[in-house]
Amino acid sequence: MSNGEESAHFTLVTAAHHFLLDLLPIRRILSVESLDRFLETVSTSSVPTTDREAVLVQLLAALDPHAEGRLPTLVDRYFQLKGPVPEMVERFRRCVHELLIYRGIGNPDVQRAIEIIHESSDSCDLRQAEVAETLGMTATGLCNAFKTHTGMTFKEYVRDLRLNRAAVLLSRTSLSVKEVWVSVGYSDASNFSRDFKERFHLTPGQFRSSSFSPVGSAAAAVACRTVSSLKSIGPSLDVLIVDDDLGTRETLRTFLRCHGHVVSIAASSEEGLQCMAQGTFKAVVLDFHLNGMNGLEILRQIRARVRLPRPAIVFYTADCYLDRFHEEIRELRAVLLSKLCNLADVERTLRSMAGWSEKTLASGHL
Repeated sequence: MSNGEESAHFTLVTAAHHFLLDLLPIRRILSVESLDRFLETVSTSSVPTTDREAVLVQLLAALDPHAEGRLPTLVDRYFQLKGPVPEMVERFRRCVHELLIYRGIGNPDVQRAIEIIHESSDSCDLRQAEVAETLGMTATGLCNAFKTHTGMTFKEYVRDLRLNRAAVLLSRTSLSVKEVWVSVGYSDASNFSRDFKERFHLTPGQFRSSSFSPVGSAAAAVACRTVSSLKSIGPSLDVLIVDDDLGTRETLRTFLRCHGHVVSIAASSEEGLQCMAQGTFKAVVLDFHLNGMNGLEILRQIRARVRLPRPAIVFYTADCYLDRFHEEIRELRAVLLSKLCNLADVERTLRSMAGWSEKTLASGHL
């Protein structure tokens, strides 16, 4: 691959990483602006279509934990849209907008209404008037608030939720079509078939026979969600972050501090080595492309300082083409993580590697 192609990939992944940092925590207006900027980069990128789509799917897997276990996963939803919405950028936009509708709502009454809908959507007796009464609102008041904050009517939201759940059941279970529409809250087969075809441009039977839900993609999303749900355990770590991107440094520092770690930061390779010389760190999060020497050169220097306890080192990078250094990175006992992963993956990996390093150091093998 040429330097120009590698540079284009690096630029795209860096933009995707910045999109993740901008999106979280989810704030409706700012998140939409960030989404628009990122998708403009995707649309104009010279990276091949398949590689651009791979980046978008990785992003959805990283965002899925913030959907709090809703089904279908964002990745599944993306592939379900492949028939009626052929353009990957528009499919991605729709998936993220659905997440923003769910998480970016600031009205507590609408938030509670959505909770009730998710708890009761499998009942064909779910009624807007009853939900409004539970919230101490008029049906009209709830209707107006719901439309304002979600862009959908109460009925449209319930219908889409039921259809999404039906799509999951059709693709992942052996339930009959009738069992599916009954279990998601429909009371009439013709209404279900009409709504389903309108939403997915396929009949329920055609949808079931189509492979919209790749096992690998679904598994990645589930794994991401599982990792993010784990609470940090064990002692805090002294962590050094070496990255020349301000947003990355500050976001990762805040995240790791919230998980009980003591965090120092360095904005350049020189500053990183100075920090290493002045302190003892249990773990280092290291960018690869830095001002001055690159991350691999820093790793070599850190490992050459045998007088220091050897920290766990994670390369946290937007570079997709570090496989050529894989053997040396492995021999120097470091791990590569993409900047498209969930931040919980970074924290989990640091803890795991730090514990492993201490055991190995005690055994005299480091």
